[in-house]
Amino acid sequence: MCTLLFIFALLQLNLLVLMCFIVLALDISSDLSFAVSTGTDNVLAKYDLFSQVQGVPEVTKVALKSNGITGTKIRKDGKIIGMAGWDGR
Repeated sequence: MCTLLFIFALLQLNLLVLMCFIVLALDISSDLSFAVSTGTDNVLAKYDLFSQVQGVPEVTKVALKSNGITGTKIRKDGKIIGMAGWDGR
């Protein structure tokens, strides 16, 4: 059951995100409460999957210092988000 919910949330989120910008990284929290995505721009987008208005998740965007975050991973407890990018370091 949990796996089916995860797949459904991922498919819904992918369609929403792809309409906005090119997605390079996407991860969903282990409790399926939120997801994060990054793209070619300098924005980290957090999607609250429990708070939805007309079926669309609430989105919070945070500007980052560098562009092109290519990897995103949420820690199992959901408190830390790790990112990998093109900053050359």
